[in-house]
Amino acid sequence: MELKSEGRKDLLYRIGQVVEYMENNYMEQITLSDTAEKFGFSEHYLSRLFKRVLGVPFRQYLNIIRIKHASESIILNKESISDIAFNCGFNSISTFNRTFREIKGCTPLQYRKMQWNHQNDGKGGQDEKQR
Repeated sequence: MELKSEGRKDLLYRIGQVVEYMENNYMEQITLSDTAEKFGFSEHYLSRLFKRVLGVPFRQYLNIIRIKHASESIILNKESISDIAFNCGFNSISTFNRTFREIKGCTPLQYRKMQWNHQNDGKGGQDEKQR
């Protein structure tokens, strides 16, 4: 699939709209089929276009967005990991944990502990300097 220059700007704009839609609705159940229909693509074409333009498949890109938001929530909120998972669009904890580990290299709980330890290490150093 070659992106011809006359249609390239339009396709990039339309892919940008899809990405914006995904960013704004990641907590909902987003499917390739529904998204393709919403933006006037065939499912097969949107799938190929996503891989070609963004370098990753549709589902993987959606998971990256969801894990990015989940990571922020894990650091900033005291919500349970399961609440965060469901609020970020995952239907099961096991899928969330597996996807989180694939993208971040650790479990959500390990990530929370690392961030908490990192924040406390910085504060501890300041306290000791002030003594």
